[in-house]
Order: sequence, then C-alpha cells, then structure tokens
Amino acid sequence: MGFYTQTGSRRAERTNRKSRFISTDGSSRYEQPLEMPDDTEIEKLLKYSGTNDTFLQSSSDYLLHITEDCTEALITLYYRPSGPFTEEEIRELLKENGIVTGIQEKTLLELAAGGHDYEEVLIAQGTAPIDGKDGFFEFHFNPEPEKRPIIHPDGTVDYNVLGKIELVVEGQHIVTYHGAIPGTDGVDVYGKTLKAYQGVEQAPLQCTNCHMNEEADKYYADLEGSVTFEEDALIVTPLYVVEGNLDAATGDVDFNGDVIVQGNVFAGVTVNTTGNITINGHVETANLFAGKDVILKNGMQGSGSGTIQAGRNVMARFLEQTQVVAGNEVNTGALLNCEIESNNCIIVSGKRGTIIGGSLTAAELISAASIGNRAGVTTRLTIGLEKDFKALMEELDSLTLEKQDEFSDLLRELDNISMRLKSQPATPELTAKNEELANAKAQCQEILNELYTKRERVIDINSRSVEGKIVVSELTFAGTVVTINGLRHTLHSEYKNVTIKRHQREIRILSNKI
Repeated sequence: MGFYTQTGSRRAERTNRKSRFISTDGSSRYEQPLEMPDDTEIEKLLKYSGTNDTFLQSSSDYLLHITEDCTEALITLYYRPSGPFTEEEIRELLKENGIVTGIQEKTLLELAAGGHDYEEVLIAQGTAPIDGKDGFFEFHFNPEPEKRPIIHPDGTVDYNVLGKIELVVEGQHIVTYHGAIPGTDGVDVYGKTLKAYQGVEQAPLQCTNCHMNEEADKYYADLEGSVTFEEDALIVTPLYVVEGNLDAATGDVDFNGDVIVQGNVFAGVTVNTTGNITINGHVETANLFAGKDVILKNGMQGSGSGTIQAGRNVMARFLEQTQVVAGNEVNTGALLNCEIESNNCIIVSGKRGTIIGGSLTAAELISAASIGNRAGVTTRLTIGLEKDFKALMEELDSLTLEKQDEFSDLLRELDNISMRLKSQPATPELTAKNEELANAKAQCQEILNELYTKRERVIDINSRSVEGKIVVSELTFAGTVVTINGLRHTLHSEYKNVTIKRHQREIRILSNKI
C-alpha cells in the first residue's frame, strides 16, 4: 500500500488494491481504487516526512511511522466523515502491518473514541536491547607509567617523569577484576528479538610474585617490591634502593630485580640487574647492565669506556663518550662521541637534540634535531645492516656449510671410535681421541648455533629496515656518513629538515616540508 522509505532510499510502489475506509457512507471497506500520488507528490511527501531513519506506511486514511530500530510505532489517523476508526479496525490495521508487540491499549481506545485526529501518537512500543559489558581489571596502581620523556612546547625535554616506581608490600591488594555483565535481549514491534551484546569475560592475568584469590577477582603481591603490568602479565619485582652514591667504597651491585640509585654513580662501579636500573644522579665511567630498562635522569659521561647494556630501552638526559647496546630503543637529549647500537630506534629528543661524532646503528629509525657540526666532525649513522644483505648472507651461508661439513666429519669419526671401543678393549689413545672428538663436536655445534642465530637476526633486521630512515628536523652537517643496508653515502654539504632513505641502489635525501 502506498509508499515507504528506509534509511534514505526512495521507492514508490503503485498498486491496484482498493483503498480502505474511504467510502463516505461507510457501507464498504473496499470500494474505490486508491489514487497513487505522482512523482512530484511523492517527493513532497518524502521531504515532509524527513524519514532518513524510519519506515513509513501511508494511505489516505492514516500514516504509520516505524522508527529505525523498530522499537516504536507511531500512527496518525485522518478525519473520516463516516466516523472514527473502530477499535477492531485499528487492531486490524496494525495486524496487517505486522505490528504485534507492545500495543498501547489506552491509546488505541482513545483513537477509537475519535481523539487525536491528525496527531502522531505512540501506538506500539517494543523493548530496546540492553548491551552487556565486558569484564575489566581495576588497577590499584598506575599500570601505564611514562615510558618516554616529555617534550615541552619550548623544546626542552623532561626526563624526571621516567622511572616512577609503584611500590607494594607483601599481601597488598593490587588489582580487582570486575566480571562481565550479560546483556538483555529486546523485542521490536514486529515481535522479533533484538539481540543484545553479551559481555565477555577476560582471561586471568599471568602472575609473577603475586597471586589471585579463589574467587578469581582479586590479586595480591607475594613480596615487597615494585609492581608493573606488562603484556597482560602482573609482575612484582624485588627492589634494591641505594639511598646515596655508588663508588669504589660501596662496591658493585649485582641484584635479581630492580635497582634505584638516589645519588650518583662514580667511575669504576658496575651495576648488574635482571630488571630496571634507575639512577637519579649523574653517572661517570661506570658499567650498567639491565635485563630491562636503564633510566639515567641526569645523563652519563663515559669517558670512552663507560658502557650500558639494556634488554629493552635506554633513556638518558644525555650520553657522552659512552658505549650503548639496547634491545629496543635509545632515547636521549644529546649524543656526543658515543657508540650506540639499538635493535629498534634511536631518538634524540627535543628542539636541541643533537648527535655529534661517534657511530650509531639502529634497525629502523634514527631521529634528531641536528647531526654533526660546522667543524665537520665525522658522525656515522647506520640503518639496518652495515654490509650489503646479499653479500652478508652469502658469507654466512658459506661459513654455515663449512661448519656443517666439519660437524658431519666429526660425527663419522666419533661413530668409528665408538665401534672400535665396542669391539676391543679401550686404550688410552682411543679414549683420549674420543674425548678430543667429543670436545670438537661440542665446539662445532656451538659455532653452528651462533651462525644460525646470526642468520636469523640478519634476516630480521633486513626486513625491518626496508622502510628504515634518518629524520632530521633542523640541520644535517657535512661530514655525516650514512649507511642504509650496506649502501653508504657521505654528505658533503648541509641539509635542513630532511629525511634520508634508501631507494633501490641509491640514498635519497627528501625534504620534510610539504
């Protein structure tokens, strides 16, 4: 009957069906064919109804309006000289249009009594679905501490925000789990079920030095230390705090956990931890080895022999004449004559972030405000591999094949010795030879394992450095030597605000200005 619109579509259906309830004498329900409006009238009606989000069912007697979610039906009845619609006629009208749920009985009776002509009234109402909620964890500590320094609008860099420790004591309640809430289905005016989203439970957290209660909704620390949340794991790490300085008198620190030094670390000291090292003071020619992060809030002057090795990140206000190896990222405010190797990126932060001298290698990115200086100090930057990938892989493959052949020869000789020892009494010569071959086999196996590991690492670095680049926001000075996966280029002039990348067999210097 008539026409309808749905979510902005427009379609006019013409029909030969006779109109309902239009006879002036009321003698027949189906007497005169319904005259359909022409296209212009349809457009006017569509514009009038404004139904981009509703269904309309219309005749010359009524207008039935269904909301987009089908949870409400609104009807407008037009005046009829023959009298108002009867209760039965209205029920039949709703039934013919599929409206079966949530019929408003009081409103229906009022309509049948002749009230509300030309008024849009709610005639049926369904029930909207109520979506459930996923389970979630409530942390009673900050699970997302600052992992990078804050760069202020004036270009200065704040490293004091790093290394914030969340301390807990044994038995402390550290996390609460709130279970999922199920959803409640609804029903539309057509009687169809409207499915609600059902909340999903979260998997329990992995725990290190902490535990979950029997109800699986609370987590408690098993010891005193620092608490962190890393990759869906809740970790409480033993903590060793040095209130003052570390020097020759205090000696070295070797600790299974996190170490915080409130003061300075002077020359000759070694700090070795399985967790993080955080030093609030200054660092001289020391050796720092961390299984996780090294955070130096006041930088380090390594004097050419200071070293830092971190399983993850190294963050420092500045680094001078220091050797650094990081499993992930190096982030600092300045680098002066340093040897840096990062498995991911080297970020020299801030408006004055500068790299002068030294040699830097990163798998994916080196970023700084300036590189080199006007004196032309040689500064070497490498993205990816120092050598050409093909040449390096061929070299590794050749060494691997050589060692594999050697390993096979050793196995054959060991088999021969074993057979001789089974068939004849052992002699000092045979025993010594067997021991010699066994040692050679173990050494050869160790070298092979190292070659396999190096081969995998080279392939990994090459794949990650394909889009590797050097980004400089200010000046890159002459004397800078760039190597990207074995392709080397020396800059003989200054460049400002550029990105340096490799494209096939050439190094390209691209302006960052759009």
